[in-house]
Amino acid sequence: MNNKNSDTSNLARNIFPQVAPKTWGFVASILPPDVLKSVETDPNFRHPITELFRFLCQSSRLELPAIRREEGVSFNPRPARLIEILIRENGASTKSLTLLGMLEGALLAVSWDPPAANGGQDYKYDQQAAEPPTASMPHIHEMAKLVHKFESDHGCQVPEPRDGALAILLARSLDTLRHCHLDGISPSFRQSQIVLAERLLGFSALADSHPRLFTLVEAALNRLKRRLK
Repeated sequence: MNNKNSDTSNLARNIFPQVAPKTWGFVASILPPDVLKSVETDPNFRHPITELFRFLCQSSRLELPAIRREEGVSFNPRPARLIEILIRENGASTKSLTLLGMLEGALLAVSWDPPAANGGQDYKYDQQAAEPPTASMPHIHEMAKLVHKFESDHGCQVPEPRDGALAILLARSLDTLRHCHLDGISPSFRQSQIVLAERLLGFSALADSHPRLFTLVEAALNRLKRRLK
């Protein structure tokens, strides 16, 4: 995450390019040209993805709650990492509009996560956002809802592949597993994420519907287990 001066009154509405410029490049490449022009030139234009990202910056949701980043140390925010995973590892076979909805669903799910201890406090605003933006479409709200339901309910069945929630679940699991080795992560949190990944991998149909993400989660899980031995 790039540290910025606390006076953000002159920032454009879309702060995504300043916080995660590389990831914004990926998002910009799949936005329709007319939408991208409005996002870049109209300070009053509100796109669901940029509005959600703005909220995540405002509400300290740029990192996993279990991770405490050292003050002043640069890091790629979790919302940006999830977007990169979904675009690079899952987006090749997904239509742009469907992928944009999936990205919105992923950010909406993060907006419902607990805030991080220090995941975004470098960005100060005159008025903090009290509530996350609502989903632009009902199915995107349902997508994020399914993600949280699966993660919190061990008896919950895996969502249908068409929902988009599956790709988000795999991306979240992959990103978390990749960071579970960091100092300060509690053993109970690590174990909960191992159990969650094993639940996902237990649905063999995922290997067919999301082969690349399935393989990456499996490899990350095995790597973490080896580190913990």
